[in-house]
Amino acid sequence: MKEFSMAWAQSRALRQPGTWGQCPASLRLVLRGHRENISSRKMQKYMKKVIIPCLISVVGLLYAQTPTNKYHKIVINGIEHETNGIDTICIVDTMPEFPGGKEKCFQFISSHLRYPESAWKDRVEGTVIIRFVVYKTGKITNITIVKGVRGDLDNEAIRVLSLMPKWKPAIKTGQPISMKYTIPIKFGLPRE
Repeated sequence: MKEFSMAWAQSRALRQPGTWGQCPASLRLVLRGHRENISSRKMQKYMKKVIIPCLISVVGLLYAQTPTNKYHKIVINGIEHETNGIDTICIVDTMPEFPGGKEKCFQFISSHLRYPESAWKDRVEGTVIIRFVVYKTGKITNITIVKGVRGDLDNEAIRVLSLMPKWKPAIKTGQPISMKYTIPIKFGLPRE
């Protein structure tokens, strides 16, 4: 087995002409064909002091970032949530709802949606995933694009959501609360 020997590399570097002998001692490592107890002990000490603690800390950091299935309760703005340290969820009694339900919501979107002319000409289609907050009064706020298709399609989806009437807010323990809600809006062209 070949091992590194610092002493042998330094003595050899001093005997050879050229720039190699002018390198700092830390770079003068040369593979050596026989085992030497001193360098082996040094390597073991180095492993114990540097490499093993680094590996343990990296594994510890990776483990700390892994979400668990164990959620504990926290209170944010007077509303009870559950978290596992990474994800935070709010369990509600009733989800926010468009007046008339999901069917009416998608009817509203399809009746108000106008396909942008530039996207029609370029034959662009796709699904815009959009997130918004149903405020405790039912008003739609904080409309954001989670996954867009193209600027004109994304802007049209935002425009249609801003036209929506007030929703029924989420209910938790008998009180209305604000809650994020995500829906897809599909832009599709007729098949020829």
